[in-house]
Amino acid sequence: MTRDRLELNIPGVQRGWKSPALEPAKRLLEGASAVNRRHAELAQATRSGFNIFSILRQEDDEVGLHSRFIFELLNPAGAHGMAARFLQLFLEQLDLAAFDLDGVSVQREYRGIDLLITNATQAVVIEN
Repeated sequence: MTRDRLELNIPGVQRGWKSPALEPAKRLLEGASAVNRRHAELAQATRSGFNIFSILRQEDDEVGLHSRFIFELLNPAGAHGMAARFLQLFLEQLDLAAFDLDGVSVQREYRGIDLLITNATQAVVIEN
């Protein structure tokens, strides 16, 4: 393999990036590279100090790692600066897109509940 050319040995497929079968993979990798460059530019421009690893602890520490990690992402006031966007996407994955985010609260380790998401009339309980 050379730096500018990927060599593959797949029966029935031309060798190198010039193979039509590899074009989708090439576009995907080029797109990912562009996203990474843009993210780095934005982080530098905004002096974003968010570092996901700064909130992590030992892998098997459910309260200190799992709950804390998930809480940080779902909390609209989290250091990620995305407001309620991660919470909204999470609720959509649970088919709870109608959950009202006005006045939403995310709590960790509330009365033995790992994570509790509430608004004035609704609640989501997460046990991890």
